[in-house]
Amino acid sequence: MASESRLAEIERAILERLAPLASAHNVRIGALDASELARPISKGAVFVNYQSSQSLRPDYNSEMESVIFEVLVKYEDLRQHSKAYPLLEAIRAKLARWAPLEYCNEMQWRGQKFVTQALNESGIWVYSLIFEVIVDAAY
Repeated sequence: MASESRLAEIERAILERLAPLASAHNVRIGALDASELARPISKGAVFVNYQSSQSLRPDYNSEMESVIFEVLVKYEDLRQHSKAYPLLEAIRAKLARWAPLEYCNEMQWRGQKFVTQALNESGIWVYSLIFEVIVDAAY
């Protein structure tokens, strides 16, 4: 069996790190794909999504790479979006300053934003949290 790609390894480590939040916040946690995103939610869902990579010093053929992961949060609350705030804070606390694997530096929180209120689903709020991790590609 072929070994898992570095991106898949990091994504799996992030999902494992976030797993305890599923029961604590009554949410489903998984990798982002079209079928998961379209599934109805009972309270909330958290999706991990690889976003981009780039060499830190391309002019020097650097072995260090910046890798960006996005955590999307879909949260259902018919009255107000602020009920999602504890979940957003818990995700940030779990991932910021945590090294997912031995060839990774600590993840850095780069920001979060409100994405949209899903118009076809009443009371569904969507947020995005961005995290960066520096990976030693030579490892």
